[in-house]
Amino acid sequence: MKNLITRIAYIPQSERFSAFFAIFMVMLSLVGLWLDITLKDGFYWFQRTGALLVLAGVELQYAKLTSLWKNELGDELNAPTVRERLSSGQGISMLQEAQAAEATRGLAVRLHRIVTDKSMKDVAAVISLIIGTIIWAFGDLPFRI
Repeated sequence: MKNLITRIAYIPQSERFSAFFAIFMVMLSLVGLWLDITLKDGFYWFQRTGALLVLAGVELQYAKLTSLWKNELGDELNAPTVRERLSSGQGISMLQEAQAAEATRGLAVRLHRIVTDKSMKDVAAVISLIIGTIIWAFGDLPFRI
């Protein structure tokens, strides 16, 4: 389980990919709008691209959380578990357990700060989520008239 969490937490994310992906999704939405205006074929491409904008917003938030998660975790995931210490013959130290509990509380505070600190990337993600949801829900209505 520990290895699975480590692999998931350390999925490589780059700011460049995140920005490129969001810009590409906006461009696809504009292409969908243009297609609906010019073709009037009844496929409602613009409405379908709302889902892509939602995906862009989710990816922006995911990239932020995974990159910051990796930075904040540090050595917490590399510390031996109680089971590993017992199997290696080290035993359990109450001092070690108290230090581990304190580190966990500190990690929770740091993770809370990560989630609540806002940046322009967060604003762009929320705007993308809201606009994408609106387009996804109502993007066909202007073209049905």
